[in-house]
Amino acid sequence: MRNKGVAIFLVVVMITVMVMGVCGCDGGIPSAYDKASAAIGGQKEEGTEKPEAPGPTISPEEAEAIAREARIVKENAYITLSNMMGERFQDSLERYFKYLGSKEKVSQKQPYSPYSMGEYYTKMVQEALDYVEKEPEMPELDTLVEELAPVVLDTMALLDKIVSYYDLKNYVDDDFEKGQEYHTQLLALNEQLQEPWDVYNDAISKMVETNQNASLLELKEANCMIQYYAIESIMNAKKLMKYLQEGEITSDNIHKTKMEEFQPHYEALSKSVLAFLEMAEDSAAKENEQSFTGAVRFSLLKSELAELKTCATEMYDLIKSGKKARSDTGTPYALSEQLSAVVSEYNYTIE
Repeated sequence: MRNKGVAIFLVVVMITVMVMGVCGCDGGIPSAYDKASAAIGGQKEEGTEKPEAPGPTISPEEAEAIAREARIVKENAYITLSNMMGERFQDSLERYFKYLGSKEKVSQKQPYSPYSMGEYYTKMVQEALDYVEKEPEMPELDTLVEELAPVVLDTMALLDKIVSYYDLKNYVDDDFEKGQEYHTQLLALNEQLQEPWDVYNDAISKMVETNQNASLLELKEANCMIQYYAIESIMNAKKLMKYLQEGEITSDNIHKTKMEEFQPHYEALSKSVLAFLEMAEDSAAKENEQSFTGAVRFSLLKSELAELKTCATEMYDLIKSGKKARSDTGTPYALSEQLSAVVSEYNYTIE
């Protein structure tokens, strides 16, 4: 079972930015789709000999754009699976084990208020599994999803049965007989999940880092610096979270962190967020990136990124003071929660 003490870091380090194509500053390629659709000839009417007119030819550039978009869609389905598992799915498992224990015998001491999974989250897993058979082939990730997704679906189905069992207080009727059966099944599934889940997260992390670096280069070449600094800020925050995780730095010992190790991460994050906020107020830059800055959620993204910088600064101040944290302010937990909020708003903004 995953350790609750480090789960926050594992989740947030794996929260990933949805990949998007960079075509100028738009990322959309409707002309290629329109021509691709038109190029698929219709069927001949029965009883006629009239040959079909050939459809328009797709240029190599358009074919490349279509292939790229197909890869982006598939990668995003796999990223969505990783994000869902690091958030709702893991939260549901941790809440169960917090109240009912991870020992062989189910605990009957504490009331359990469960988190269900339901159709919405189940659909995310099934969609990722469906993409295994779709082009383009991604041998490593396809194999990992094919191995992991069925176990996740079984676990989610069991969690929903458990939710119903405790919501209806059936444990009163059967003296926890079915509860014990469910508990044994969940322990086995949780054990089965761990290795493929970790391997999948590592693979997703590497893929996303590669894509983000490529996106940063394309954005810079296209002079789309608002989106450039948004992605760079998220990447720098993830690097800071990784440093905290690897150093086993928690809310309990954050005040003992070595400033000379923390400061470079803090300065990189602060610099990129401030650059984003400055560019986001530049009229020419906003006009150049209208498809991004004109999004309904863009103003919320600005607010969340500003708060991310504030969280990092509060952590800096706590380390500088050498005083133990008395609340969540300035802690890794607060930073991880805020990074999650930033990533969510970024993903909504580019949808």
